[in-house]
Amino acid sequence: MIIDQEKAEIANRIYREYLSGKSFLMIKRLLETDGILNGAGRVKGNGNNIKQILTKTRSTLAMCCFRKLILWIFLKRS
Repeated sequence: MIIDQEKAEIANRIYREYLSGKSFLMIKRLLETDGILNGAGRVKGNGNNIKQILTKTRSTLAMCCFRKLILWIFLKRS
């Protein structure tokens, strides 16, 4: 898997803002203010985009952890 550092930094920022208590709409407005483009290449978006990013990233992270766990169990048995 190749990680796009620019997108990773934006995702990290979204997580930090969310964990600090900001709403999806507030995070969207902060990103718009800073001129950060959404997935469609536009500055404007909606709060649902932020929610989707958090949900999708969380499920992707869970899958990565699950794969590492399965690999660890497999290697442990070998």
